[in-house]
Amino acid sequence: MLAWIDHLAGPSTPGPALELATWLHDIVYDATRRDNEAASGRWSEQHLPRLGVEAVTVIAVTRLTLATADHDPVPADADVDKTDRDTAILVDADLAILGAPPDRYARYALDVRSEYGSLTDAQWSSGRRRVLEGFIARQRLYHHPTLAPLERQARRNLSSELARLTRPA
Repeated sequence: MLAWIDHLAGPSTPGPALELATWLHDIVYDATRRDNEAASGRWSEQHLPRLGVEAVTVIAVTRLTLATADHDPVPADADVDKTDRDTAILVDADLAILGAPPDRYARYALDVRSEYGSLTDAQWSSGRRRVLEGFIARQRLYHHPTLAPLERQARRNLSSELARLTRPA
């Protein structure tokens, strides 16, 4: 993700909030929980001030971290053109793996399955199908123009994984 963040930020290097959010957005991660992003945001609010991070940066890190919950940098009531640059960069970098070559995506999908190893195959398939269908239903997966070329491959990867999950055993 750090490489994607640097790439997407371009000549204007990522600011401290974006860098910190990249490192910390999954600092609390438990596959059995649904509040990892909120818990990671609370972690940042609690620990970053102790490390001397300015309040404005802590607030931004928390906001950015919360955006990774649904990976949508555009609030429902906002115009796409008013998307916050750092939020779009962070969520796009977090989803960049979806547009990876098929063999790399397959490895990623196996890694995600292992994170949810406590689930039965039926539970996994049901939940994963919902996630994949949600991504496929989006008008677009990426907001940064640099990632537009990944859109087609990402949709192929998602559709292929969904097809595997819906195939009868």
